[in-house]
Amino acid sequence: MAVWSEKERAYITWLSIPEEFRPKDLRTKREITESLGVDQDTIWAWEHKVGFWDEVFAGARSVLGREMPAMLEAMLERAKGGSVQAAKLCFQLLGVHADKLEMNVTKQDDRIILVLPEEELPE
Repeated sequence: MAVWSEKERAYITWLSIPEEFRPKDLRTKREITESLGVDQDTIWAWEHKVGFWDEVFAGARSVLGREMPAMLEAMLERAKGGSVQAAKLCFQLLGVHADKLEMNVTKQDDRIILVLPEEELPE
């Protein structure tokens, strides 16, 4: 597991938050780099560290998770309003519906074809 500096952690958190929810003076990459006192080369190096984007994704999931109840409520309202797609998704989330996938597998005899150089061909 990677250990992140305080500035790296701040940048990861900033990336995890949708732009509309960021502080008004920290909406752009230029503003966050100035605030952290780093340059673009440092940001580039951080973004290319192993596990960096996994951390950003984990943070984004956390942010999205906080909005999950509102999203579920909106989906339920759409389902009640007649949206088949919303109803299907509600049923899937409840575990009472799953798309059915059918596959037919046939097996034919495998054959190996050897290509020999002319000097090795039987006479």
